[in-house]
Amino acid sequence: MAGSSKRIFKKYWFKKFFYAFKGFFSSVREEKSMVVHIILIIMTTAIGIGLKISIQAWIPLILVFGGVVSTELVNTALENVIDMVSFEYNINAQKAKDIAAAATLVVSIISVIVALLTFVPRIMEIANGNY
Repeated sequence: MAGSSKRIFKKYWFKKFFYAFKGFFSSVREEKSMVVHIILIIMTTAIGIGLKISIQAWIPLILVFGGVVSTELVNTALENVIDMVSFEYNINAQKAKDIAAAATLVVSIISVIVALLTFVPRIMEIANGNY
């Protein structure tokens, strides 16, 4: 790649990441549910560290962490677009918002199940003296 092409390429990727982080932090500032998700992820991480779960046990937790945050971001984006184009109450707009919120709910429930399937056996091991 020529020098100017490399600069353009780097600038392009820098802008993409800049806008992505801007969107993420905008969601954290404006959406209470995103803040709740982040707090729960931090708490779950602290529990995992405290229980000294294995590297393999972290994999599904990290995947559901990403799933919850990603679906919440998509839900927030969809709600913003609907609010932007729908100036009056519209039953279909409401359905779309509800369905997007349901997607986040489903992934959140799955994340709780994954956390329980990860932590309960480890808690039982510790309770039985098997560290």
